[in-house]
Amino acid sequence: MKTFKTGKIMEEYGYVLDILYEKRKIRIHGEDQIIAGPIGQIIGEENFILMEFQLRKDAVIEELERIYIGKGEKYKARRFVRYITYNDLSYKARENLVKAVELIVRLNEDRWVDFFNRAGPISPRTHALELLSLIGKKTVLKIIEEREKEPFRNFSDIKSRIKIDPVKVLVDRIVGEIKGEEKHYLFVRKPSHLYRERFT
Repeated sequence: MKTFKTGKIMEEYGYVLDILYEKRKIRIHGEDQIIAGPIGQIIGEENFILMEFQLRKDAVIEELERIYIGKGEKYKARRFVRYITYNDLSYKARENLVKAVELIVRLNEDRWVDFFNRAGPISPRTHALELLSLIGKKTVLKIIEEREKEPFRNFSDIKSRIKIDPVKVLVDRIVGEIKGEEKHYLFVRKPSHLYRERFT
């Protein structure tokens, strides 16, 4: 993950949720602009940031493809257009959102297993693990007990020892945060911070 001097968050890689080919009227920094297609609706790999990029017309790009969107030369994404929220996503992008999040989780297994091994309380009364779907206080205690015996090695190890599907609970939580349904943000950049400039 990189940060511009302006404080904007920049992702290195993202997954294409949908490609919009027609010209679109988009409000950016309080002004209406006409942006020519193709425009890719993309989810960032590190912080699950939703963005739109103008794509190169000669590039062959498929839905759910992982492409480079970081600083410097980009071979498939031409330029950044704007940050977006879940409500800005097309119907097809919404359909692909869960698939993309699951891909990101499965392909970065070490990151998420480390979360299960290291997660702690976020307040005196609430543990970070409790914020995952289908995990209550008893399951949290079981996770803590098991990881103290031996750190979890992979998703299969978690599933075997805790009797939960770690991928499902992570994906459900991340998608809920993207939709703005959650009070706390564990994995997604908080919209009120990230999209502040969209409404000024």
